[in-house]
Amino acid sequence: MNKSRIYIIVALLIGIGVGYFIFSSTGDDSQKTESNSHADRDGETLSTNEFRLSENEVAHADVQTIVVGKSLSNGKSDINLSGEIVFNRENQNTQVSYFKGRLEKLIADFKGKKVKKGDLIAYIYSPDLIEIQKELKSAAALKKLKPELYAEAYNKLKDRKLSERQIRRIEENNDPIKRFPIYATVSGTIKEVLVSTGDDLEEGQGILELSNLNSVSAKFDISDKQISNFNQGQTLQITTEAYPDQIFDGEISIIDSALDSNKSVNRIRVHLPNLDQKLKPGMFVNASIPRQNTMNENIFYIPSSAVLRSRKTSVVYLKTKKNMPVFEMREVVLGDKEAANYEVLKGLKYGDRIVIEGVSIIDSLVQVQGNE
Repeated sequence: MNKSRIYIIVALLIGIGVGYFIFSSTGDDSQKTESNSHADRDGETLSTNEFRLSENEVAHADVQTIVVGKSLSNGKSDINLSGEIVFNRENQNTQVSYFKGRLEKLIADFKGKKVKKGDLIAYIYSPDLIEIQKELKSAAALKKLKPELYAEAYNKLKDRKLSERQIRRIEENNDPIKRFPIYATVSGTIKEVLVSTGDDLEEGQGILELSNLNSVSAKFDISDKQISNFNQGQTLQITTEAYPDQIFDGEISIIDSALDSNKSVNRIRVHLPNLDQKLKPGMFVNASIPRQNTMNENIFYIPSSAVLRSRKTSVVYLKTKKNMPVFEMREVVLGDKEAANYEVLKGLKYGDRIVIEGVSIIDSLVQVQGNE
């Protein structure tokens, strides 16, 4: 009887031991599996970085996706430039003062004003010119006896760009002209006013910078990575909001490199004929050219709407399962921004399907799931 009890007790202890071993092993395996993956609501196994949304959540976010690939890269790889119309450097003239004196009044006194040759632009008080007028009056009285004195005084006035009419007026007047008019010797549109009323002017000093608007330039800033797409003499088509239905053809005349040592900025100037003078300095313009084929086919572009940016990182959301609302957050490394697209240097590959609309709502839903 005692032996039977002993056998029963031993059997029970053995059974308990085996059961503990079996269940503890199963528990360890399930924990290991759970550390690498988890099951979604329908039992589908997802990776650690994946998560699933309901159909209602996807509809609420109005999720739209695209496949990363060459079609996206090529379709979005035009270089779009924004710039402005400026005066053409080659068509500039300086209106100068041809005699020394004090500027009494400046009539042509603002940028953009049109000036024609012969227009009255200023009045000047010039003691030197008063003395030359007196010389002419005295020489005119002795013109027959000493014509060389008259010629000397006459030539002094001609050298200072006085007209025949002005010289005759000086000869006819009893008193010298003290407030002397200055007439334009060149035509153009005022680019810059160089003096102010009351200034003391030297002979030959500039008064106005003038430019002929029969041709103008468009200037655009470009990055170091873009500069290989442009060459001197290359034709660009320019558009402007003022004339949305008209295209202006121009040629690149100048490529200036490294304007700012702290930034990779270069500038191009495009020469534009402007006989009808529709294009005005300060007007904003646009240009677009196809990007040249790059040797690195691993570099492509994605819409900026697909990217969530913070100070330290940039992320996108991938749709990882074709027929299921399963997504994954992916960190990416971005390059230059071209119009509404970012260059992707790292983090994506051709064939990845990324979310381009509804990204912010998906991100909020992910945060909620993470806090549950």
